Amino acid sequence: MVPHARAGAVALRRVVVGAFRVIVDEGRRHLRLDLPLIIMVLVFLGAFAPIVSRVTENPHILRCCVSDEAPLSMALDGMRVVPYGDPFNFVLGHVTGKELPEYWGKINYAGVGYYYGGVYMGLAFLAYAPLQALGLPPFPTAPIILRSLSLLAGLLAVMMIYNFGRLHIGRIGGSIAVLILFTDHYFSYYSTIVHPDSTQFALSILALAVAVRHVRTGDIESLAALGLLSGLVQGTKMGGPWMIPMVATATIAGLVLLRGGLHQPGVFRELVRRGLLLVGISLATYFVTTPYAFVSKDFYNMTMVVLRLVGSSWITPTNAFSWFSALWANLTPPIMMAALVGTILVCIHAVRGQIRWPMLLLFVLGASQFLWYGINSKYWVELGYMLGTFAAVALFAGECVEGVGRLLGRVGTVGRVAARFICGFVVVALLVGRWWAPSALALTHRLTDALTSIQLARWAEADNIPRNARVIWDDSAYLDPNKFPNAYFRGDLLTYNQMYAYRPDYVILASSMFGAAHFSSIRKTQRFTMQNEGPFSVRLYQDFLDNETSKPVAAPGTQYVRSFSEGVRDCTGKEETGRYEPWFGEDAPGKMSNAVVSLFGANPVGLWLAPRAAVQTAYANYAGRLIDAIRGKICISIGPTFHVFRIIPPGTAQGFSQPVASSSWDHLSPLNAFDGEATHWMPSRTDPNPEPWVGFDFGDGVARAPRQLRIEWFKSDLIAPEIEVQYSDWEQGWHSAGIFQIDVATVKTSLASQHPLPPSTGAHRLWRVVFRNVNAPMVAVREVRFLDQVQ
Repeated sequence: MVPHARAGAVALRRVVVGAFRVIVDEGRRHLRLDLPLIIMVLVFLGAFAPIVSRVTENPHILRCCVSDEAPLSMALDGMRVVPYGDPFNFVLGHVTGKELPEYWGKINYAGVGYYYGGVYMGLAFLAYAPLQALGLPPFPTAPIILRSLSLLAGLLAVMMIYNFGRLHIGRIGGSIAVLILFTDHYFSYYSTIVHPDSTQFALSILALAVAVRHVRTGDIESLAALGLLSGLVQGTKMGGPWMIPMVATATIAGLVLLRGGLHQPGVFRELVRRGLLLVGISLATYFVTTPYAFVSKDFYNMTMVVLRLVGSSWITPTNAFSWFSALWANLTPPIMMAALVGTILVCIHAVRGQIRWPMLLLFVLGASQFLWYGINSKYWVELGYMLGTFAAVALFAGECVEGVGRLLGRVGTVGRVAARFICGFVVVALLVGRWWAPSALALTHRLTDALTSIQLARWAEADNIPRNARVIWDDSAYLDPNKFPNAYFRGDLLTYNQMYAYRPDYVILASSMFGAAHFSSIRKTQRFTMQNEGPFSVRLYQDFLDNETSKPVAAPGTQYVRSFSEGVRDCTGKEETGRYEPWFGEDAPGKMSNAVVSLFGANPVGLWLAPRAAVQTAYANYAGRLIDAIRGKICISIGPTFHVFRIIPPGTAQGFSQPVASSSWDHLSPLNAFDGEATHWMPSRTDPNPEPWVGFDFGDGVARAPRQLRIEWFKSDLIAPEIEVQYSDWEQGWHSAGIFQIDVATVKTSLASQHPLPPSTGAHRLWRVVFRNVNAPMVAVREVRFLDQVQ
């Protein structure tokens, strides 16, 4: 038995070593440099390498710009403490009681922080751990390492895509594919932020190259390499499911081509054996890269939270058509149509018996990733998650151009000249039509001081907001916690419940939240009230902002202070030297549009080109403005819009709304009776009032005329036998809207009672429920609702 086990171990070691050799060989083959690729690589690095270190001084300024960067940096930072290598050490610190380093302040990502898998974190930790040992500080070290890894992975991915295209389509096709990716916003964005998508992208393209090799050779070593890479893709960001179709296709095709068909003896048994080998190696690789998915419940529990969140349309209806529509709009109809033509060309070859397995596997990979997100991700559409689909579209578009070139080349010299002209035209069209997305990213990220979040911070520090003020904001803003110890970054939609719980002096609303497509849409349709909010409530934004223009409005109990917006100059302390003149002039877009119409005529072609040429000219003007700002010639503001409001203290004549009560039990508050959560309110045991009460002050300028009161009681033995509903206005006495007897025996069953109110009472600012004939604190309610309609 021992010799057999030893022989098996030797065979397994041989397979594993062979798998690594295959990966190295294919990596070297697909990272080959030539002149076109060298030029593109240098441009990419020149554009994005200098911005890796932006806004990384501390975790508070890091989280102002990209929501995932701070929690993922926290995950990496936490891997250096016991238990070593666990990214949840600091992320769940506020739950587990683990003390976080002082520089993290009050930042808490328990329940929302998620590290996706161990590959991205593990690779970063290989650099972070020794640098920490050498004494380098966590900030800016951690985010710089993570961003550098994203940048390197993005670069390796496009290098492999170029060589994949060069080997299986043609040099021009590969160049066109890389240009499409280089000029895409999502690729540039995810290659320059702290996020695992570009790493997963690079691994999936390498897996594609290995899959092509396996179809050609059918050997066990390439199959094992494919399993190893599938485990790495799963360990980067749970990409294993959308890898399965490509891996299965390559496995079956490799065996069929090796054995001469499925009908050959022993083929099915060998297929099962190979499938088990794939699964075993993939799971083993996943375990090695993400061990805490197996030894701790934290990763599983957080994964279930994420899957439940993304698997439901909590905000707006999202389906596969939503994803495809967004993909079509982002990559533009010409590129998508070219990719469709390229796919058709490959299908025609297949029908003729010329199956191009590399292109077929590419199609399976791109389609699988699209279908995985299109079917399963219903929370929102984020195209950057499926960069593999982008690569497939780009390469099939390159196949279309190469196919047209091959067809024209058959005509002779004229055809070859025409083919070269078309290829050159496509390259120029891509550069002219899509240059702005990466340029905008590269230029704006060089203007840290121009960020509206930084300008807001400087304005606040100039004694415009008191240092001890309680400040709350939803997203993207930055206030130095050492200077504003009571500042609170929510990182999500702000609701009235949070306002009542935190009781801020100032509130800051960011367009990165209220202007997001999904939230902007529901702001126009949602119908919650301040005292009856539901999931993803935007009631506060509806009251503070105009729903059409998003301009600030005078919400009751608030005072609008000021806004920070993109395009607004902020040259305080510097001399203005006159009005800024854009590089090509203010009227350049109009002139360009007219010139195009004059050149092509007022026909469909001219009328289609004219507005697009005008847009590109406007982009050129804006790029010039950014460059002038980088050079220090002008001062500008870029980034999200922020609206700053002062909250007039509740409980004053012009104050903000608030729940109120005669008293509250220890650690309870009047908000518990109105928050819609599984909480409760009850009066203090020392309440001197013989008839305790709980109510709501709707704030200055707000008068409500409820038609029904609904009470959800906390327990059957804490139901008041009688209540009185009262109303009042500021500095006026309380008046009765009715006294209601509670049939305690009946209400005990449902723990809910309904009480219609007379319409003759009119509208008033303050409403309360007085509990009569009770011995305080022997009464408790879960919810009190003043309803506008009888239900």
